[in-house]
Amino acid sequence: MSLMIKQQLRIALLLFLILLIVSCRPDSQNDEMRGRITVWHSWPEENAVVLEKALEQFEEIHPGVRIVSVALPEDRILDEFKNSGNDGLGPALLIGNDSWIGELVNAGLIRSLNPEDSTLPLFNARNRGLTQYQDQIYGMPLSLMPNALYYNKNLVTDPPETLDDLLQEAAAGNQVAFVPRFEKAYWGIQAFGEGLFDADDHFTLAESGFAEWLTWLDVAQGSPGVILNIDDDSLLELFTSGQNCLLCRRS
Repeated sequence: MSLMIKQQLRIALLLFLILLIVSCRPDSQNDEMRGRITVWHSWPEENAVVLEKALEQFEEIHPGVRIVSVALPEDRILDEFKNSGNDGLGPALLIGNDSWIGELVNAGLIRSLNPEDSTLPLFNARNRGLTQYQDQIYGMPLSLMPNALYYNKNLVTDPPETLDDLLQEAAAGNQVAFVPRFEKAYWGIQAFGEGLFDADDHFTLAESGFAEWLTWLDVAQGSPGVILNIDDDSLLELFTSGQNCLLCRRS
């Protein structure tokens, strides 16, 4: 996905989420939106430009609404939000990590969204799974970091479709590289099974694919043309310089 498409998608999702927040107000019967919305985020400056553009577009569509964005350091934003929430203050909208949802719900600091029928199609099963807690929706995903297989189109005509195909590419001389650390290589578990946790966050080792993934890793470690390195940046540098043909990493 190109950078431009990613930015356009993120802007569209931001506009939708702000509209949803405003429409959930008790006085939403009034067609003319008015009021002030404060948004907290920890995006770096280059990404914050996208956010500001989305907010400006929303204000153009709804001139009665004033949106103020506040940037906070990534390592402080969650604590700042909890402290301000306990004091009865804080923003109307928080852009953060989906892993915070359970903690914030249990602390009574965020409330669920109630999408209207017209917007329900945007909350597909994948979206609900990311921002749902105790059968309630608490947000809208703005960005994802899926794992992807990058390949050098000058050296690889048809990218491999399976993990066994990946080893065959390596054996044929097209070097394959990835980080074998657990958190970086979790994608492999899901390639063989459902993952270590089910939809209810119950640990499910038997059907997870974990054992199969370890077996495949053992084979890959001894296979020619496979480079395993815990330094993700070094592998990326090797790939961009043309020394690796295929690279598995987060996008």
